[in-house]
Amino acid sequence: MAAELDTLSPEAQELLNAIRSQGFQGWAFMTIPQIRAMMGGLNALAGQPDFAGTVEDVRVSQQPEITARLYRQPSGAPPPVIVYFHAGGYVAGGASEMDGLARRLAAATGMAVMSVNYRLAPEHRFPAAVEDAYSAFVWASAQAAGFGWDPERIVVAGDSAGGTLAAVVCLLAKERHGPHIRGQLLVGALLGGDTNTDSHRQSGREFGTLTSRDVDWFLNHYVNNADELSDPRVVPLRAADVAGLPPAVIVVGALDPLRDEAVQYAERLREAAVSVELLVVPRMLHGFWLAPGVLPEARDAIDAAARTLKALC
Repeated sequence: MAAELDTLSPEAQELLNAIRSQGFQGWAFMTIPQIRAMMGGLNALAGQPDFAGTVEDVRVSQQPEITARLYRQPSGAPPPVIVYFHAGGYVAGGASEMDGLARRLAAATGMAVMSVNYRLAPEHRFPAAVEDAYSAFVWASAQAAGFGWDPERIVVAGDSAGGTLAAVVCLLAKERHGPHIRGQLLVGALLGGDTNTDSHRQSGREFGTLTSRDVDWFLNHYVNNADELSDPRVVPLRAADVAGLPPAVIVVGALDPLRDEAVQYAERLREAAVSVELLVVPRMLHGFWLAPGVLPEARDAIDAAARTLKALC
């Protein structure tokens, strides 16, 4: 993998340069309002996917308030549904920022997509996002008949913090005997929280769109105290038992500081006899998945993940 760590692809470097030209020095140097405003521009990076379906905003829960955006396409039989959790370090982002990505994922898989707006920190700290994510997943199963998807074919998915939430929902579904999950898609997820890995040393020191300092900053705004940093609902690699979890598709950029923990989680799942497809994308940085409109590697990764999810469902 060393050769893949030398340089970003030309398109990824151009994207990083454009981000830095806006004065970006790292998330840890920004205020919460600044981060939320910057996340608001992410949707433009998704491009214009060929999605010929309906889009509907719905309320999942009133207390606490959880909403979601549903993407559905004409289908002869009830399709599977992807319950998707957005990026943003737990402090920013939402279904609006993921709109283009959700449309692309729906078009690529032929599945319905439910893009969840969970509560954000620091106003709502851990475990608010976890409980919202789990509640949204249970709601997707319970409401399947009304919205026309198959409750027996649910995939949980997400990128960055949303990928962590997807992994945690799988752990909780096992623990709480929740609805069946057909597969999990984890993209650039924080799974171990260790900033002393090789990938953090190679790519997390003021390199790209996420640094080790940023990881610590986001987590400190999310958890209530240091003890929670070892909770499996924050760092799934700490889970005591991962046997029996749903088949996993794990996607990460080779230049993502979180690369090594993605590899470690894949190995942990395989050791527990869980089916895993691991895709380490060469010359890509953290967050590349959100930019299929400008990064061909992101388009290819989405298509590859879609093929695997369709096979699982």
